[in-house]
Amino acid sequence: MNMLANGILFLEKLGLYDVILPFILIFTITYLTLDHSKILGENSNNYNTMAAFVMGFITVSSINIVANVNYFMMYTALFIMAIFFVMVITAATGVDFKVDGKITKWFALGAIVIGFTVIVLSRFRFWENINLPMGIITSVAVTILSIGSFFLIIWWITREKKEK
Repeated sequence: MNMLANGILFLEKLGLYDVILPFILIFTITYLTLDHSKILGENSNNYNTMAAFVMGFITVSSINIVANVNYFMMYTALFIMAIFFVMVITAATGVDFKVDGKITKWFALGAIVIGFTVIVLSRFRFWENINLPMGIITSVAVTILSIGSFFLIIWWITREKKEK
């Protein structure tokens, strides 16, 4: 093996992915939330740090929570990459992607909420509890995507272009 692969295997054996990264993630999110919300008081950096430290260690001490954090982070990264690529494609095609109007903001917020809902439901195997044949689920998904694509194309063709 090469040197990079040996380094990655060493970090994996050290517990980087199972202990250190989830701890840093939980610690950072908890600390920033407590610091921004000022729940523990105005000048409470020591309290915020200690509460975040304890939350990080409690999270890392449970194997199930770490597995869930790793799962969510993997699909959240994919979701963020998908949003980025959609933004790149819309910018390359010349579509105005500014979030000025309320409709665009609500559409973006709705897409993000739906994306994270799908991630959460897939983690808890929600889809396995639905007793429908796979052919029906596939047909419904293809129909919804086709109708949505049709209306999106019609809207894109008939929209009024803003003059600059």
